[in-house]
Amino acid sequence: MAPEFLPVVFGMLSAVMPDTIQNMASAGMNHRLGTEGLDFKTLAGYAADRGMSVADVWSMPEQDGWIY
Repeated sequence: MAPEFLPVVFGMLSAVMPDTIQNMASAGMNHRLGTEGLDFKTLAGYAADRGMSVADVWSMPEQDGWIY
């Protein structure tokens, strides 16, 4: 699957299984963007407002001290 489709897929899945998507994608994105508790759809918009794609956010390195 092309990376451009991942936000669409995760967006659809978050409607069906929000806890799973929160654990798989949103928690890490919240850390990388310096936000808390935002859902995947809101995070994608937040990143876009800053000129970033979801892939850009996912490619940011994880910090050792982050707790999920």
